[in-house]
Amino acid sequence: MERFRMWDGKRRKIGLAEVLTRVPDNTWTWLLLDWDGIGEVPGGLDSEDFRGLVLASPTGIPMTWAEARAFAAVQWDVNDVLLVAVDAVADADPQRFAQDDFSGCRYLVEGFDSGTWTVGRPGGTSGVSDPEGEGQ
Repeated sequence: MERFRMWDGKRRKIGLAEVLTRVPDNTWTWLLLDWDGIGEVPGGLDSEDFRGLVLASPTGIPMTWAEARAFAAVQWDVNDVLLVAVDAVADADPQRFAQDDFSGCRYLVEGFDSGTWTVGRPGGTSGVSDPEGEGQ
């Protein structure tokens, strides 16, 4: 897993869209398990209602890779976010998720408290050289 600060050396906050460029193109299902930020959200909801919807779902809000990138592109400021990739929604394990165990996931992108990004394969390396998951 790769960890780095959300703020670069030029006092610029690294956004979710930029972080997702570190993730290989894929066909996984992405689950939005946590989100706190400012930006456009699906369904015409306001940010607070959308956050409530995300947090109320034990398996998160499912997205394709294209939808995850489109969502990221309209986020102006992200304080907290947790996106995990699985092969299918049926592979999501809410009991593990509740204990912050993402070892069964293909990939993880986490922004924590406007301070740190974590990107990569849970329990392994960033996987950038292995986009299809062949080595896992």
